[in-house]
Amino acid sequence: MAIEVGYAGKVQVASDTSGTAGTFTVVGGQAEGNITPKANTADITQTNTAGYEQRIPTTLDADLSLSFFYIPSDAGQAIILSSLTNRTPMWFKVYRDATNVSIAYCYATEFPTKIDPKNPVKVDAKLMFNGSPTVSPATPLTIA
Repeated sequence: MAIEVGYAGKVQVASDTSGTAGTFTVVGGQAEGNITPKANTADITQTNTAGYEQRIPTTLDADLSLSFFYIPSDAGQAIILSSLTNRTPMWFKVYRDATNVSIAYCYATEFPTKIDPKNPVKVDAKLMFNGSPTVSPATPLTIA
């Protein structure tokens, strides 16, 4: 049995339990993921701007895009799909390296599935942050 320390880069998810994370589960079949922070903007255009829009940054937002190979029996994938179909919140956690972790309260907003008869079924899910993520040093995990 292999020992993996840190789970660097692997996304873990948990169902929401009254506003707190339950037990985290690794999403199986992971291929890649991207956290995309962004600033929303407000239009402040005035009539003297020569026809160009003027915008300023306002609130912050972020999404996690996660690609994985579909495994019907995977508990982590089931949590994401349940969040989408039931429109319920969930949590995600990702270790960016051995000592830094990001945790966010989120909703699954997309679960597109690519069907290709020559390749395994691939899903490109999207999780929308709901509030500010927590980014902090963390103790590496040891999973047997």
